[in-house]
Amino acid sequence: MQKDQKKGYRDPLSLLFRDQTQKTALQVQRSKLSSGTDAKDEASSSRRGNRTTQNQHHASRRSKAVVRFQSVERIPPALVATVDERATCFFFQNYGLEADETWTSSGFKYLSYMYSDQIVGQAMTDAVSSLGLAGLSNSMKDPRIMIRADLRYKAALKSVREELQDLDQAKSDRTMGTVMLLGLYETNTCAAIEDVGSWKKHMFGALSLLSLRHPDSFKSRVGQHLLMQLRTQLVTHCLQARTNVPQRVLDLSRALPEPSVHAKSGRDILFIVADFCQLRASMSGFRDYSDPGRVIPTLLSLDASLVAWVSALPPDYNFTLETISEPSPAVFCDYYHIYKNNRVAAIWNHYRIVRVLIQELLLDQLLYVSQQDQAQYDVDTEILPFSQLPSQIFTSKSVLQQLMHDICASVPSSLGYAQPGTNGSHPTTTTSTSTPSVRAISGNLLIWPLFSTAYISYASPMMRSWIIGRLQEIAALLGVQQAAQFAQILLACKETDLLGPDRLIQ
Repeated sequence: MQKDQKKGYRDPLSLLFRDQTQKTALQVQRSKLSSGTDAKDEASSSRRGNRTTQNQHHASRRSKAVVRFQSVERIPPALVATVDERATCFFFQNYGLEADETWTSSGFKYLSYMYSDQIVGQAMTDAVSSLGLAGLSNSMKDPRIMIRADLRYKAALKSVREELQDLDQAKSDRTMGTVMLLGLYETNTCAAIEDVGSWKKHMFGALSLLSLRHPDSFKSRVGQHLLMQLRTQLVTHCLQARTNVPQRVLDLSRALPEPSVHAKSGRDILFIVADFCQLRASMSGFRDYSDPGRVIPTLLSLDASLVAWVSALPPDYNFTLETISEPSPAVFCDYYHIYKNNRVAAIWNHYRIVRVLIQELLLDQLLYVSQQDQAQYDVDTEILPFSQLPSQIFTSKSVLQQLMHDICASVPSSLGYAQPGTNGSHPTTTTSTSTPSVRAISGNLLIWPLFSTAYISYASPMMRSWIIGRLQEIAALLGVQQAAQFAQILLACKETDLLGPDRLIQ
């Protein structure tokens, strides 16, 4: 970041490195003062000459070697990071910075541009701080820090309300970005089952802000990433609630400048998923069998489109399949996947979970029509020939199971697992300024595909139990508390047999 730092708040990257000149100078000065004091104390000694010479010699050695000291009794106040600075670092390490200090794999890429190019504003500063404090509270197991996080969150809310009173500020990048950060705070601090959907109030708030903005405002690099972040949240909501993807979001996505290869992949799957959401929204419920002649061919076409989409992904999206040499509770099957980064894993799981939902609905429709009278069935020529139904049912079940197992296989490496003898680590987070081996964003990206996989009726009890364990792990280790609530929902379903496709998460 070579920009003038006066344009915004303190660059969080600068907190990762500190000038040691002042520290070294103070230590040298302390050594000299110490040697002077030693000399005075020995003034009454009969061996004063020899001891003074020794002290001066040792003081000289200390002055030259002081930079080798690993710690001092008292760190100068100027070199001590405040809690808020540590929180900011924690947030960017977990949601912004990659191990190579790039932003390419983060869903919050717009923040890097805003912190370097724009006036960030107090609302966004408080929102970032609140998220970092919440993460530190979980990592350090200190509820007092969570109290401070909540105060920062409320301060950010207050600042956003003030910004919304001014139309120009309401249309700004920082206001829209801050609102989405507030939604992330709700996800990470969700403390009750009834609050699992609380993040959506901020998503709808950001959607309202989107309607105030001119389409050209989304052609800047910040605007494009804000739109991509919002539409990711909207698609998740639409899949959960069986509603249409807002048309304005689709129109803005089509109007964006010629995208990169990676951005184009994300845009193309958006339109396939939007068509699936439209189909589900047109049905009265999951078990709406009023028009199988329309539903079944549409589902088969959507599934074929997704297969074509994934086959056209660039090589950067390839992943490695690692077979384990001995069973591990961190791995569901006998293999797991290794992806280039979180973004690649998330896109693959997005593709998989949409296909899982398509195959689930397709199977339900196929099983229904297979039980009908063949003569009546043959009247509708739009559906598969009756003789092909058993084959298609078998294929859909096989595809569904493979997709669900692949989602489970994406989890171990995302949570830091590596089998003995390979390079990797087990889940850890950090409170220091070193890059954590597993970042909280990994947990955020896994919650929806994991929960959806365990939520459908085709998940085995063993798979559902394993997923519940991983969700609990995400909450405990990475601080994404919504995962714990989804685990509780699955446990309740398991115990009371309330699991069903018509039960929605609002």
